[in-house]
Amino acid sequence: MSYSVDLWSSYNKVKRRIESDFKGLKDFIKLISEYHVILLTYATNLKRIYDMECSSQNESLQTGINSFKSDLLNQMRSLNEFISSIKDDIIIPLNLLRENILSKILKNLEETAKMERSYHSCVLGIESIKNNFYSSLKEIENYKIKYEITKRQNMEENNFQDYNVIESNEIKITTALKNAKEKEKIYINYIKDTNIMQEEYIEIKKKNLNEFQSIEEELGLNIKDSLRKYVIFKISYLRNLQYDLDKKSKKTLE
Repeated sequence: MSYSVDLWSSYNKVKRRIESDFKGLKDFIKLISEYHVILLTYATNLKRIYDMECSSQNESLQTGINSFKSDLLNQMRSLNEFISSIKDDIIIPLNLLRENILSKILKNLEETAKMERSYHSCVLGIESIKNNFYSSLKEIENYKIKYEITKRQNMEENNFQDYNVIESNEIKITTALKNAKEKEKIYINYIKDTNIMQEEYIEIKKKNLNEFQSIEEELGLNIKDSLRKYVIFKISYLRNLQYDLDKKSKKTLE
């Protein structure tokens, strides 16, 4: 599916969808970040326990203490690797993605809104100029009617004393025609400019719809990639713990 083709008439719907996706990304980052904080707290507590002064004159008890602390140390090492991986390979890239997407969305919305205002302003301007042009045509028609009426009355009454009136009407008609041609020229040029503006508006809207589609696809791929990394890091972390436990168990049973 192409947004610029299939969702051309649903720009606002696409915009709301992208805004919702962006909010979802922020919530996902917050979720992972909170989990990261919990892991840091857990790592800090493990270190606090590990650093506790604890010893015994009893050899077996001291061996148990040392074994337990060794297990804590191994847990901390694996946990710190897990924590660093989540921060460096998931949280930081997702925050960069969020900033990049936000920049694109804001630029997209601003560019589209600006072009929409310009285009709609041109459309409204055409109506005003068209009405002005048609008014000048109506004015010419009225002058012509007055001219014909005055001319016919003079001929019927053999009265040539109103020649100045006729000449005045002729001058008004000539002036009105010239004025109408100027307005027609303005009207035609404005239509051309509006058509150009419309083409630019269409191109920008297509580009921005495609940009929205690209953002959504990029977002989906990055979320999947982050979850894949999380699973890999978690499996690695658990395997390290399992390896240490198996090693400790084997040593204990010997």
